[in-house]
Amino acid sequence: LLASEVMGFLRFYAKKHLVIVISHNYQLITKYSKMIIDLDSHQNNYNFNQETRYHKYLYQQVSSPLIKIKFYLKRQLLYQKKKIVMMFCSQLFTIIAFVLLLSGINGGWNYIKTCLKSNPIKEIIEISKKDYNEMNFTNKQINVLKNDSLVTSLNYKLDFSFGIFKTNQELQLESYQVHDSDYIEYLNGKFPSQNNQIMINQETAHKYNLDINDKLYFIIDENTYHLSVSAIIKDYINNGDNLYFSDKFIDLDLKDKITDKSILVIKSKYFKQLLKKYEHDYFIINFHQDYLDSYQTLFKMALMVVICFLIISFIISLILISIILKTILIERKRDISLMLSNGLPLNKARKLFSQETSLIGSIIGFLGSVLAELLLRIINMLNISDKLFNLPNLFILPKLMISSYDIYIIMIFVYTSACFGVGVLSSLQISKMNTSILLKED
Repeated sequence: LLASEVMGFLRFYAKKHLVIVISHNYQLITKYSKMIIDLDSHQNNYNFNQETRYHKYLYQQVSSPLIKIKFYLKRQLLYQKKKIVMMFCSQLFTIIAFVLLLSGINGGWNYIKTCLKSNPIKEIIEISKKDYNEMNFTNKQINVLKNDSLVTSLNYKLDFSFGIFKTNQELQLESYQVHDSDYIEYLNGKFPSQNNQIMINQETAHKYNLDINDKLYFIIDENTYHLSVSAIIKDYINNGDNLYFSDKFIDLDLKDKITDKSILVIKSKYFKQLLKKYEHDYFIINFHQDYLDSYQTLFKMALMVVICFLIISFIISLILISIILKTILIERKRDISLMLSNGLPLNKARKLFSQETSLIGSIIGFLGSVLAELLLRIINMLNISDKLFNLPNLFILPKLMISSYDIYIIMIFVYTSACFGVGVLSSLQISKMNTSILLKED
């Protein structure tokens, strides 16, 4: 009776553990187990190689490496699920955060480039002399610039800051000299075609309640000139209340009063070439290029922050992955010892652990990529960036080589390689294990 109780207890315990019973009571043994080694007759009554239930990490001889990896990975996920889930969650958060930052920066830069394309002063360049003793240009200097093949047109600057703009109130407007071009995006109206016609941007129209054909008064030297609004344009870059005019459609008398002969206004697509050619003698300014350089600097800084975030996050991720995988390896020492004692070669044990870790890395990279892409699609579908930042389609991944999905392929490769490397380093500890001592302890 006592023997039966003990065997019943051992059978219950054997559901999760390897139990070895040595007994002379053959009848009792055959009642509770079919896995018997008969030392008297020197034979096994059971083929242990076909049994997979008695231990969670039993080495199984299978022909397909993929099946072998799946077999052990399933047990890895099952018996180490808390650690694996913690590692998965931390890495998925890192991948999603990186993708959102990178796509946000790229979308923001694409938006800025789109806005810069419609900048009305994109080809307007101002040139002034460095010689403060003689600020005005000579006819010879003007002719040299006018005949330059890089220059489309050349005029003196008309400076409206010499006077005051008024309607029923005084207006604080910044004036820009422009030419008719494809870079002007009209909200209403058209480019000036008559004398003293000007254009305003959307902010000016909204602030001062102005519309097409409304009149502005410009007062200078106690003379009043009537300016008519011919168009309202969309100006994304030049923030503020702005007025745009063409020197071709300014009254000659008014033009004479506001002409600044110390500054030339040039229309040209070749700012950088002109700067390189004449920077020794002149100050050359293109406000469009200044804006572009400022935004580029800003986005380069943002990109550097993202890269630093990625590097730091990846280093922390590697440390975390390394700690978790080494912890798993330590906890599996007895399991690995059992596999080795069942005939698994040492090099295959190392290879198996490295394959497991690399497969875990692949899953992390794949799941992170899928979740990140799904989140981006939800954000774009619900127009969240437009609602939060008033910028449509802000989150757009950059095209690195072939498509915008390149970044996901890179992340899967990086995580697979990193986990494989950590697995290889961790698996080197297997050779230091004392199998016999570990099995005796178990």
